Amino acid sequence: MFDSKKEQFKSTSKIRTIYTPQYTMLAAVVALLVFLATVYVASTIWENRHLPPGPFPLPVLGNLLSIGQKMPYRDLANLAKKYGKVFRFHMGSRKVIVLSSYELAREALVTKAKDFAGRPPHRIFGRYFGRNYTNISSQTFSQRWKVLHKLAVTALRSTEDKVNFSLHIEELCTKFRSYDGKPFYAHDDVFKSLGTCISSMIFAQEHKLDESEVDMLVEAVHGFRMSLGAANLIDAFPIFEYIPFEVIKKAQHAGEVRDEIFERKFREHVATFQKDNIRSVLDAMLREFQENCGDSLIEENLISR
Repeated sequence: MFDSKKEQFKSTSKIRTIYTPQYTMLAAVVALLVFLATVYVASTIWENRHLPPGPFPLPVLGNLLSIGQKMPYRDLANLAKKYGKVFRFHMGSRKVIVLSSYELAREALVTKAKDFAGRPPHRIFGRYFGRNYTNISSQTFSQRWKVLHKLAVTALRSTEDKVNFSLHIEELCTKFRSYDGKPFYAHDDVFKSLGTCISSMIFAQEHKLDESEVDMLVEAVHGFRMSLGAANLIDAFPIFEYIPFEVIKKAQHAGEVRDEIFERKFREHVATFQKDNIRSVLDAMLREFQENCGDSLIEENLISR
């Protein structure tokens, strides 16, 4: 009987010897996960303590699971009912403050425009569409932004009579009438008309883009439009920037096509520029650039604008 108990003790010891390390490891993993979760919750609450209320973000994803792809505005409107007209939302790693009120949006964009004029850096939009962050749409509010804005407004006001807009409208209407009442897709015709009109305003009638260049720019605009979703995704998850997605390649190609056309036209204009003969918006910008901008801008800003 003594031998039987001794054998039972040995068997139990073996079981403990075999399973105790596994239970210890499992307990350590659980303890680590609890610790990390506690740290994440505490740090998130601390970081957001001065921000408006909002849904608690998940690690990595943030609150992206709270909105759908088809009608995100409806989901945001539902969140506004729960958290108020001003609430916090996490798009991956990026914090966003949502204004769900016309009055609040007007206050932010008009009444206190300077206080809300800053812009976060957008990796894809700023790099490819914004010509490596040199155009006015991808820059945050700064002295350079103010100089760019003033330069553009002054140039537009001084050349607003250089383009016959009614002529472009009549040409578009003639194009519509050529379909003889049959159904047609007006999208490309409108884009081409706008492209021709804008190029006449910027480069003057004698230097405006030809039809093939307008077609290339329209295609580039479509490329940028298709890449906006990917741009937002990369802003939320920066690690995706290093993955060669096809949509990113298309955005990069669209930027290269547009930049080649604009740079070539810019060089043509510079070669024929006369300060006393302002033919277009670009001429007016060149004059203002040379006379008043000094060292506050570089040539890239002017081409990008």
